Amino acid sequence: MKRFSKNLTQVVIPTILLLALFLTGCGAGLGGKNIPESGENKLPGFPGRLAVIRQGDLWVLEGGKEPQRLTSDGRNSSPAWSPDGKWLLFYKYDPADKWYRNYSLWVARADGGEVYGIEPEKHILDARWSPAANSIAYLTARQDERVRSEEFKLVDVSDNGPGDPLLLKDASEKIMNFCWYPTGDRVVFTTADANPNVKESPAIKVMPARGGEAKTILTVNAGFLPDEDPRPSISSYLGGLKFSPDGYDLSFFKYPFSASIG
Repeated sequence: MKRFSKNLTQVVIPTILLLALFLTGCGAGLGGKNIPESGENKLPGFPGRLAVIRQGDLWVLEGGKEPQRLTSDGRNSSPAWSPDGKWLLFYKYDPADKWYRNYSLWVARADGGEVYGIEPEKHILDARWSPAANSIAYLTARQDERVRSEEFKLVDVSDNGPGDPLLLKDASEKIMNFCWYPTGDRVVFTTADANPNVKESPAIKVMPARGGEAKTILTVNAGFLPDEDPRPSISSYLGGLKFSPDGYDLSFFKYPFSASIG
């Protein structure tokens, strides 16, 4: 067992889940075929708000109020609330290319106001709100790729909408997965070799949330993972990064990665 403290000189990794599975990208969003559309179907007594997808569009439901429709193009999925509840992060996709995971990143005011694209010409591998501020860290995909990262960026969302993206890491380093540190001041990410046929030891690194020097907190050497695949064409990377609620434990998965699945 390896243990690190909250300043990431120590992180507890109590369990390594060794799973050979493939991510489904941003997902298809939440189902919502029973979403109410009229005053007769309000949510009586519901204490909060729900962000849901119905027939490809984003809605906000709030107890005792009319449902609020935020999009109308039928191309949206996977909403996520900002820490202050004023914004929703979500993805758009071309229905003809849905299964190719060519998603773009958008935000919408939860009250039904403006909708903004964040570099909408870019394909997005992953995007996550900071737990402490209205800031989004996101990974863009390389052109015509579904797995390889291009750039790691951060964008702040204010009352005036999203600002200019801040580059955290360029395409020289292949980032596979990331998560926010629970305090929101750092991001943790995993790396792999840019060539999927090269057996490189995957690593977990940490860096300041607004960019700066990245430090390696764990390198997974050969033999560390007991089910290491002996086939030379199959490499692996670390993903599924997640902190425990107290911010002390960090878990991750191992995924297969090869030219045939990249």
